[in-house]
Amino acid sequence: DADHPGFKDTEYRKRRDYFTQIAMSYKHGDKIPRVEYTKKEVETCDPYYTPEPDICHEILGHVPLLADPEFAQFSQEIGLASLGVSDQDISKLAGCYLYTVEFGLCKEKDGIKAYGAGLLSSI
Repeated sequence: DADHPGFKDTEYRKRRDYFTQIAMSYKHGDKIPRVEYTKKEVETCDPYYTPEPDICHEILGHVPLLADPEFAQFSQEIGLASLGVSDQDISKLAGCYLYTVEFGLCKEKDGIKAYGAGLLSSI
């Protein structure tokens, strides 16, 4: 996507293609491939927001939320509500998802707390 931070970075795109090739060619039962990371990749810590799927985001952000039955049900309901609705309604649901599941805040007696997965997995 042209608005992706690495869109014009040929080294980055080549590296992403390499990872994709490894993932797409893996078959269940094969030896798990070993990826040799570059020095720059190894030295990269607690990265800034990325528009790509990110295991840190999934584990640190979504897993704790989905462990709460009420929050998991809320996520399920947003998904079910999207079935068969107009593009305009999808846009509204996406906004609801973005400002809750991804970047939600809540006000409690002792202050404002972050609960959105995008916030919980960010520096």
